[in-house]
Amino acid sequence: MIATNRRLLLPLLLIVLGAFTGCLPQEPYESCGFPPTQKDQCVIASDDSPEIVQIKKANNCVIKQPQCPDGYCVSVQGQSGFCSEVCLKDDDCPEDGVCKEFALDCVKNEDGTTTCLKLCVKKGAL
Repeated sequence: MIATNRRLLLPLLLIVLGAFTGCLPQEPYESCGFPPTQKDQCVIASDDSPEIVQIKKANNCVIKQPQCPDGYCVSVQGQSGFCSEVCLKDDDCPEDGVCKEFALDCVKNEDGTTTCLKLCVKKGAL
């Protein structure tokens, strides 16, 4: 009985792991979602007034999103969210990406300088 359970455990474990890894984006800059309240603030909707569209285009939003491999979902200039990763320079970014500083997510250092989160953004999003 125990041997039968062990033989069933490995295939079951592989199925469970495969189900979870299948949910994670595999491509750079794959789409990701924002919660409704943040989506309303960040992503342009078809019924937005021209004034709201301009405000959303000026905003760059970042949220923590477990769907994304590095955990960041980004909306740039009002576009739909996409997965991003932390970077220091453009060369750290995949496929036609640039390293962009997000001034809304900064910390003040002890020496008085400020360090802001830098994330990869696809060039077409800028």
